[in-house]
Amino acid sequence: LKFDEIAVEKKKKSSNTTAKPGKERRPKRYGISSIKWSHDSTHMAVMDASLPLIVTIWNIPTQCLTAVLELTSAVKTFNWHPSLLRLILASGDSSLCMWESDGSWIIQLPTQCSVNVLGTCWSSDGTAITLSSKENYCIGYLE
Repeated sequence: LKFDEIAVEKKKKSSNTTAKPGKERRPKRYGISSIKWSHDSTHMAVMDASLPLIVTIWNIPTQCLTAVLELTSAVKTFNWHPSLLRLILASGDSSLCMWESDGSWIIQLPTQCSVNVLGTCWSSDGTAITLSSKENYCIGYLE
């Protein structure tokens, strides 16, 4: 993958906010938080809210678990390639996890692409992927 970085203008924060004393407790999350189908509908990637580090991949025709992908930080986003059996995952840092049927690997983003990836989006032809954070984004091209 090759990457080009594009900066996005930051939004100004409102000065009208007031801080609440003490920490707010978030309720524990349970159940399926995201399900995505592969391009050919033969596989499904599933994330359970109670297991934020893990995405499971299921083979639909055989009804078997194909892979369990566990990242070191909570998964923020995952998306299937539009024409290949390839899944990309991100957990909010400067690396990606890519899975294909023959294995998975970690892709470390180059230093010039300073994006802590919170969102991913493949181009419609699958030759590029956009990686976004709150402040900027980067476009990667498959070679």
